[in-house]
Amino acid sequence: MRTALMALAVLAATATAQAASAPGPKVHTDAGWVQGVSDKTLDEFKGIPFAKPPVGDLRWRAPQKPQAWKGVRQAADYGASCMQPEPRSTAPLSEDCLYLNVWKPKTATPAHKLPVMVWIYGGGFRAGTASEPTYDGANFARQGVVMVTINYRLGKFGFMAHPDLTAESEHHSSGNYGLLDQIAALQWVQRNISAFGGDPKAVTIFGQSAGGHAVNFLVASPVTKGLFARAIGESAGGFAPASAKTYFGHTLRSLQQSEQSGLRLQADLKASSIADLRKLPAKAIQEAATLDDDDMGWVTQDGYILPDSVDHIFAAGRQNDVPVMMGFNSNEGASFAHERTLRAFHAVTAKEMGDRAAEYAKLYPATDDVSATRSSEMASRDNHFAWQTWTWARLQTATGKSPIYYYNFALRPPIPANDPAVEREPVDWGAHHSAEIPYVFGNFVPDTWRWRDQDRGLSRIMSAYWVNFAKTGNPNGKGLPSWKSYDPAQPSRMIFDEAPSQRPIADLDHLAFWDSLAKQ
Repeated sequence: MRTALMALAVLAATATAQAASAPGPKVHTDAGWVQGVSDKTLDEFKGIPFAKPPVGDLRWRAPQKPQAWKGVRQAADYGASCMQPEPRSTAPLSEDCLYLNVWKPKTATPAHKLPVMVWIYGGGFRAGTASEPTYDGANFARQGVVMVTINYRLGKFGFMAHPDLTAESEHHSSGNYGLLDQIAALQWVQRNISAFGGDPKAVTIFGQSAGGHAVNFLVASPVTKGLFARAIGESAGGFAPASAKTYFGHTLRSLQQSEQSGLRLQADLKASSIADLRKLPAKAIQEAATLDDDDMGWVTQDGYILPDSVDHIFAAGRQNDVPVMMGFNSNEGASFAHERTLRAFHAVTAKEMGDRAAEYAKLYPATDDVSATRSSEMASRDNHFAWQTWTWARLQTATGKSPIYYYNFALRPPIPANDPAVEREPVDWGAHHSAEIPYVFGNFVPDTWRWRDQDRGLSRIMSAYWVNFAKTGNPNGKGLPSWKSYDPAQPSRMIFDEAPSQRPIADLDHLAFWDSLAKQ
């Protein structure tokens, strides 16, 4: 008996070792073979290059197609994150960062033509990476889509413009290299995703915060025609006019403004030319002392990717007319409001609102520090996100034919008191900026939070909406609350809380106030 048991143990160990060393799935791309890893239901491929490394002479140039390789390239690990001041993952930082990742059902073949979802991360165009644990695409792939996450250049490397860069460009533009990276990744998807079982004609782009703004910009751009069929923007919108005051947050910078930032960076680094700047170590550029990424970590109206402002493009009906699903979170402003005392709130109100101060104070009342903090948060939410998404809904329904599905995420995640994963300040975060992402992806990160059954239940609903939309352009499906497309005659939005349902927009007076400011 003992001999038989030992024999069985040896056989089991041998089988385990063979399984561990079994070759992973292989797919042929236009640059060569890649080999990923599998589990019982999924194949995943990480760290696939979609462009040449943007280093040396390719720094501050449009991405080039990746160099072909011989043999089989291992695709089991994420590539490096792009250069940034405060990394969000354990992946190393490098300029050599233009990689993407693919998850697919194990049984998917080119004949299946599954819908494709392409995720664009947020981070203010200054931070972020596709390797953040929350962005793992396995749960989406299990629902019958091919999931892709991409990296793109950030900050000084992704959005620096300069007169000499403009002069050397065939399009007479510069900046927006991060957007060009996103476009290159979508072009890679068009060329290669069918080999993974995906349908290049059924691509949905989606992103959050800066990633959601990128979705908005890509929908507006004439350069992206045919690269995607649907779009989802989470906490996004670039509709504030370029002349708007700072209370609308970031707006498009003019090419001349962005070029001046590039000239200041050149002077700061004591470089005599773009050629000299391209020779400097990446670390020296990242750490340039007198110019932070906020000065050039944003998108430029460059005359090429964005030939006009987003609001003008949509008003004229020149956007890519595709179905859109988008919205914002109920307490987005907690991450951005700065006036947390009554004195500061009154000072900012008087300075920024001028003759509209009394009207503003009526909409956002403040009688003590607590109410001033809350009103500051609500005003920040409304001007940065609620008005932007509402304007997107209105302009698309006015000038486009494709439907738009509007939401508001309102569930309070189980955030521990003073959790450093959110912020250091003792703020009531509620449904804060980025709070919806674990629900959309079904990845409950941080795992130290005490996630509840209601969180998992809402996640199943939201993830199903996202997948249904990617499959058909309509989020509705069996067993889900009915979600009607936006109707300007009866403005409403889906509310994601303990009992998701579509409800009328209750704060139209607040939105109308910001709309009037945008038109001044």
